[in-house]
Amino acid sequence: MFAPYDRNAVDLLKKMLLWDPEERISIEDALKHPYMVDLHYPPDEPTTNPVSSFDFDFELYDLSTEETKELLFEEIMLYHSSSAQKKYIELRKTYPKGMLHTKFGDYREHRKKRKEERKKKREERKKKKEDKDKKKGK
Repeated sequence: MFAPYDRNAVDLLKKMLLWDPEERISIEDALKHPYMVDLHYPPDEPTTNPVSSFDFDFELYDLSTEETKELLFEEIMLYHSSSAQKKYIELRKTYPKGMLHTKFGDYREHRKKRKEERKKKREERKKKKEDKDKKKGK
């Protein structure tokens, strides 16, 4: 596609662009990746405490496109609505580790449900394709 390309660069990108944060490469491991060997300089790579989990609890969930759009809209509203900002501050005080469980339930159950939904959709597409192929074969 973009030949010649650096195999290490492609490998690092693949590891960085994984949707599931549990499978995604950590920043520490990314800095140690072979692609970064010429740039990696530990004394100049300070680390800090993680940011508040309140703003990142969405990563625990396997959100649908519609759920993601809803959260993006709410995020955008923080820049355009003082009432949305006040609500955000109150929620952050009430739920310092995140409040999405109030909207989507337990993240483990939510992930399980979404996994089942995707499996069902795959099976439906497969069945539809098989039916279409059968009709072509007649």
